[in-house]
Amino acid sequence: MGQVQNPFIFDTSGCSDLEDHPDGLQVRWDWENDGIYDTGNTGIETANHQFNTPGIKTNGVWQAASGYENHPVITIRWYSAVEFCNFYNYRLPTEAEWEYAALSGGGHERYPGTNNLFELTDYAWYIANRDGDAHQVGTRNPNGLGLYDMGSNVIEWCQDWYADNYYSISPANNPQGPATGTHRVVRGGSYRHAHQYLTVCSRSYYDPMQTDLTIGFRCARSVTAKH
Repeated sequence: MGQVQNPFIFDTSGCSDLEDHPDGLQVRWDWENDGIYDTGNTGIETANHQFNTPGIKTNGVWQAASGYENHPVITIRWYSAVEFCNFYNYRLPTEAEWEYAALSGGGHERYPGTNNLFELTDYAWYIANRDGDAHQVGTRNPNGLGLYDMGSNVIEWCQDWYADNYYSISPANNPQGPATGTHRVVRGGSYRHAHQYLTVCSRSYYDPMQTDLTIGFRCARSVTAKH
């Protein structure tokens, strides 16, 4: 997949501050800051909404529903995930960054945190040990970089467009994904998946407007290397 050489930091537990589907809300929007949660937000409305812009009355506030403050984001479109990251001066990770982080910083693990299938329930929420829906973040063991739920609990959006053969022609260092495409990369498995989908090398993709109860995201940020 190429090497990640540019320094970056990763949200250790996965994002737990937003959800944009009215049928299964764990986290809702309060567009008008009036204490009333609004559920009529379409993908376009979500993607184009401006937050905390001076002079605009409807400052957006990210608020978690009571009891779900530490649960992962689910049912979120790629565009909404990008907007959330940008609002907090983060971004989505590239696919290469995601895999590097899942591998505990470029290691050789089969699953994030372990090579042993019989230890996987200690590191991951998946079909073998799930209890209902997505679980509270940070309740399994972290991988070698201290990252929780890498590869499990919820699938995670990446920045890249998807192409099946991209890494046969990609740059050796810091690949950014294809320049164009129709689907965005998702990585990892979820609480609904078998262990085969939790491997570090497992890749998939979705339409960026698609939502699902198993799709979430994680924030990343570029940092300046110290010399």
